[in-house]
Amino acid sequence: MLVVSRRCDEEIVFPAIGITVKILNASGNRARLGIDAPSNIQILRGELLNSAENEEQKTKHQLRNELNTITLFIEMYERLVQRGDLDRAHQTYLQMLTRLKEIDQNYAPPVPIPTQTMPLSRVLIVEDDDNERELLAGLLRMDGCLVETVPDGAEALVRLSSPEARPDVVLLDMMMPRIDGPKMLSMIRENELLNDLTIFGMSGHRADEVGVTIGGRNGINAWFEKPLNPNRLVEAIHQRRTTSAVA
Repeated sequence: MLVVSRRCDEEIVFPAIGITVKILNASGNRARLGIDAPSNIQILRGELLNSAENEEQKTKHQLRNELNTITLFIEMYERLVQRGDLDRAHQTYLQMLTRLKEIDQNYAPPVPIPTQTMPLSRVLIVEDDDNERELLAGLLRMDGCLVETVPDGAEALVRLSSPEARPDVVLLDMMMPRIDGPKMLSMIRENELLNDLTIFGMSGHRADEVGVTIGGRNGINAWFEKPLNPNRLVEAIHQRRTTSAVA
């Protein structure tokens, strides 16, 4: 629900239908609302509803009927204020704005769906904590990544042995059973088929504390300390994907 205060001269704009609602004045037990609309759309008070029928196009006719309903909200609002029933008046005001917002959305032009200009970033998450692994995977998928997950370095190496499974970026946790992060990093950099993989390290410690270097032939490409900053991580993933595509 759209919630606003009731200050004088306050304006609420609904751009798709060209309507502006404004509180003209409010004092004591009286309040006046105004609606500004395009010249080709009539705004009629309740007593004039019967004369609103015409032969215009269906969409304009429907919009006029919708806006006439809004005039009833205005009339109800003003009468409630006059009676001193400010709580119900405020609720009526909010209902009117909510309805106007719905009308505005209904008549807004459709938003074009952007075309995918580049393939999605493929990411392999190597993380032994189930909750962290699946939450991170869900966030990255929402940001346009194709994500696979494995719980440790041993399974990651099996997955990477298939050329079809090669990701754009490996997100590598450091503290894991069987094959941990530093060991997996070393094995990848020693493998001529994998040594150019982009690997981002993740840990609650600094890189030097776990024996990992950042940059260079044998190092990690980037380092992200936990708790992770998802926005920074996503930006780095997509930036790496773009750079690789250009290269």
